[in-house]
Amino acid sequence: MPKIHITPSGLEKIRQIRRCQGKEDWGLRIHIKGGGICAGFEYLIALDNDPEPTDMVCPVEELTVYLSPESAEFVEGATIDYKVTPEGEGFVVDLPPREHACCCERTS
Repeated sequence: MPKIHITPSGLEKIRQIRRCQGKEDWGLRIHIKGGGICAGFEYLIALDNDPEPTDMVCPVEELTVYLSPESAEFVEGATIDYKVTPEGEGFVVDLPPREHACCCERTS
């Protein structure tokens, strides 16, 4: 089961969103879209209360996090934070460095 950390500011924003939407008992879905190790992934984060039969169900703090098998390997060790900057605000997914090299760095 992947290990995921959610910062206090990330947890507080998730609590606010759940409270505003009347979904306080819902879990959090994290889904990986497109990109790759080189180009970077797009992380989609949404409230969910209907896990798929193949989902990994991970307790993180007081939340239940749902991950598809395809997404699970790419969120291992991730830290999810909510940041407010002059450019905007939103959730940020920080990953630890990966040991394997990108395929475009390989030589034939």
